[in-house]
Amino acid sequence: SPRQRGGPVIELIFLYKWVFVLLVISSICLSQVGTHLVARGQSLNAVMLTQVSSFGVLLGMLLNEQVFHLESLEFFIPLILGLCLTVAVTVFVEKVRGHFGEPLYLISFLLFMALSYWICSYFPSLDSHHADSYFGDIVTIQGLELALSIIGFSFGAVILFIQRKKWLNRSFEIETFGKQLKNGQGDLFWALALLVMVLGIFSLGMLYTLSFMLI
Repeated sequence: SPRQRGGPVIELIFLYKWVFVLLVISSICLSQVGTHLVARGQSLNAVMLTQVSSFGVLLGMLLNEQVFHLESLEFFIPLILGLCLTVAVTVFVEKVRGHFGEPLYLISFLLFMALSYWICSYFPSLDSHHADSYFGDIVTIQGLELALSIIGFSFGAVILFIQRKKWLNRSFEIETFGKQLKNGQGDLFWALALLVMVLGIFSLGMLYTLSFMLI
């Protein structure tokens, strides 16, 4: 058989074939979203939101560990809480950004980083989860969590493909002419950006997500 002829390398590829699928789809999706964020001058905002999302996922893991104890669906609460917190912070920052400017992004980033280390100091069992939220752990992702991540990134990739011309034109106008979007024009893009951002941090880690989005 092909597996026997290929030896351990082929065995490893077959073992993690769906993880490789996730890596391919997520890298395409995150890089495309990152291209628009950089063109729209939202790089600092993206860095800040990844930290917020990482804190939300970590807080969700704490709640599941201390309160809900959902073993079979342990990923559900961190994912939902991470998404909700990221959306809430995005709305808040957009409302007050005019008074503080871009330093608000840096302040928020440092605040949520400090909060992450603070809760880890009180709950040492979160240390491994904290490390995973930064560096990721593609070896352990499996089952429903893996399937949900693939579906989420595939959905994002489809939306990006459908909206590619419209969003590319808007990003070009913002970057070149400094054009401001009207109310509601960027809502779909931001909804997708937040979704793939949280999914990336939840399943693949903050460094992976930021690397493909902004580097």
